[in-house]
Amino acid sequence: MSLKMWLVLILGFVNYPLQIRAEDEKKTCAAHEKWTVFQRRKYGNVDFFRGWDDYVNGFGDCDGDFWLGLEALHQATKENDMSLEISMMSKDKKEHSWARYSNFSIGPGSENYTLHVSGYSANATYDALSYHNNLQFSTKDADHDGSSADCASVYEGGWWYGNCSESNLNGNFNITDRKGIWWRGNVPDQDVHHAHFLGYSEMKFYKHKRYAAQDKWTVFQRRKYGNVSFDRGWDDYVNGFGGFNGDLWLGLEALHRLTKGDDMSLEINMMTKDKKDHLWAKYSSFRIGPGSDNYRLHVSGFSGNATGDGLAYSNNRPFSTKDADRDDSLDNCASLREGAWWYGDCSTSNLNGNFNKTGYRGIWWLSNSNRMRLSEMKFRRKL
Repeated sequence: MSLKMWLVLILGFVNYPLQIRAEDEKKTCAAHEKWTVFQRRKYGNVDFFRGWDDYVNGFGDCDGDFWLGLEALHQATKENDMSLEISMMSKDKKEHSWARYSNFSIGPGSENYTLHVSGYSANATYDALSYHNNLQFSTKDADHDGSSADCASVYEGGWWYGNCSESNLNGNFNITDRKGIWWRGNVPDQDVHHAHFLGYSEMKFYKHKRYAAQDKWTVFQRRKYGNVSFDRGWDDYVNGFGGFNGDLWLGLEALHRLTKGDDMSLEINMMTKDKKDHLWAKYSSFRIGPGSDNYRLHVSGFSGNATGDGLAYSNNRPFSTKDADRDDSLDNCASLREGAWWYGDCSTSNLNGNFNKTGYRGIWWLSNSNRMRLSEMKFRRKL
């Protein structure tokens, strides 16, 4: 699914991870106090025997089994300030176990999303993930393991394989052998009879340092430092770019997955270029459509102290970039305005424009004379 980058912030730009955990009873993507779930195997309704692109971008849904996506994991954990917890239940539902790692990060795509994990504690019988530390991720069509065999094909799932593994939480949900979902037992070998076969697993991370009352908002766009170019193509805007400690764009696919339930609201915080005015615009309803509809914006219910509703014109319009022109203009609005947006002919706001320019190419709201030096777009579940 490319639930691409998860960050909860309060005004003041203090970062904290978003939880996309589904409550068991309601099966919704309700916010949780602490954790960001990136893998779940519970229902058996999603096939995890997939190729590289799916594991990079994510698949499944937050109300069922899912995988967040390797690129999202890298972006979320690359600051090296995350901890990992794995919750498991045996296939017969008699044993509940957990394993925690005080340090957790995923490397970049250029390193095939290498796993970095340490600081084990648990009630599980064995540390079955440390073997995979510093190993690259492998899938059935991208073999990066250290084995003469293709471990991902053999074990029917993508994982950080070596030769081959001591755990396999992305295996076949319906099998109780080494192709299934399992965690090694406390024995000196990898014999199948010593594996704990699982009927449930959930992998989640959280930031070491916690802050009060910061689990409300998910920031998906920030322009503050001018250290990230927003004049980018379609793939970047779909997948996300930037980082938690600087300017960022979460990613259109993540936005779609997180907001498609029609129960989100939007807030936009802005500061004028002269730093004299702090403005905000709120929308009581906000969601982003699917990629098949070019991530169309759906927004309504404006309120705020901003000079007007600078987003209403973009309502019900598809997203456009310089290499994917879907606006209503004879020109390419994204190229003209050096950013990407839900353009028509062209727009009444341009928060993804050029940080250092004036006029229509800059960052502005409702009028290009109303220039901004800061913008932050964030959503949360309706109160």
